[in-house]
Amino acid sequence: MLLSVYPQLQTEIVVKAPEPFIKSKKGTTVTSEENADVAVRSDLSAEYLMIRKRVAFYLGYGLDPSRWMDGTNRANNLDLAMEAGIRQFASPPIVDFKQHEWSFMKPLKTLVTDGTLSGTASLTTLVTSTISAVQTATALFSPHTVDRTLSFSAGSGNSGSYTVLTYVNSQQVYVSGADAADETGAFTVTDNGEYLLPPDFGWMEGRITFANDESYASIPIVPEGHIREKLQWYDTADVPRLAAIKPVQTHDAAQGQQWKLVLWPTPDATYNLTYKYSVEPAKLAAGIPFPRGGLAHSETIIQSCIACAEGIVNRVSEGPEFGKFLRLLAASISRDRQGAPETIGYVGDPSTIHTGSNRYYDARQYYRHNSVTVNGTQY
Repeated sequence: MLLSVYPQLQTEIVVKAPEPFIKSKKGTTVTSEENADVAVRSDLSAEYLMIRKRVAFYLGYGLDPSRWMDGTNRANNLDLAMEAGIRQFASPPIVDFKQHEWSFMKPLKTLVTDGTLSGTASLTTLVTSTISAVQTATALFSPHTVDRTLSFSAGSGNSGSYTVLTYVNSQQVYVSGADAADETGAFTVTDNGEYLLPPDFGWMEGRITFANDESYASIPIVPEGHIREKLQWYDTADVPRLAAIKPVQTHDAAQGQQWKLVLWPTPDATYNLTYKYSVEPAKLAAGIPFPRGGLAHSETIIQSCIACAEGIVNRVSEGPEFGKFLRLLAASISRDRQGAPETIGYVGDPSTIHTGSNRYYDARQYYRHNSVTVNGTQY
């Protein structure tokens, strides 16, 4: 079907006979032949240049990239169409009175809390009249260190406390105050319960969970003001029980909108927290060629870009190409829903219970039984 609609694309397709598939044995090295089926699937997924070729072909620019620069508007039209098309697919139009949320746009991420960090300054220098650099011999800092308080121990220089302004690398940060340049020796960095979320973070999906060997109740997401209220009467470090999302206070236009995760109580130790979040996809480029979705949604992604090209060039909001996109979108949504869970879980008491040893459990799981009684009959 593809070749009949796009005859010029036949010259772009190279058919290669698959290598024989050899089942690997335990302890042996996986060879390229063993991954041949994976390579074939990857080759069929839409990628940056192929999407660009399909949009260019629709616009009449041809398949030769050198022709796309014949006029300044050609390159601009391609960029605009691809960017708008990826955004349209990521946040699709309403279908059946509901906007679909793609399952592959919700990855899992693990966050390791810091607790209080302890280190020794190997070098402190003056950066500007109001900023100093603190450097360590070993890796200690992370992007989460920004906005936290770095305090030097008594007997080391001025024994002062400073706010971390900038994360340079794992061994160096910039702090407020020129006096920090005179500090030496041991210091601590106090955890403030705030952690920088990934640059592509959109919003949180569901609760935050602990690692398997950390038997604590999952952490619900609450309004940020709720956390501030809690801190008014309990600001002692402990096991986190609540979390909130808030924007980074200082907006960096070069990096775009960034968000922080705020935990209460402030973590008193290292915890492995796992959460699911909705992704804001990155702009496609030669170095970032594959959009999220893979082979199953490749044609929908391409058609979304073509529909946007139709709107840009012909100045129509919902033309014939947009109609084709909607039909492919419905198929993609149906395919994505095939992986939906069969059950959303047990419905019961949502509270937490305390069983001693500072352990909290979700009552729905702790008291869960695999039976139900209806009208006196147990099933």
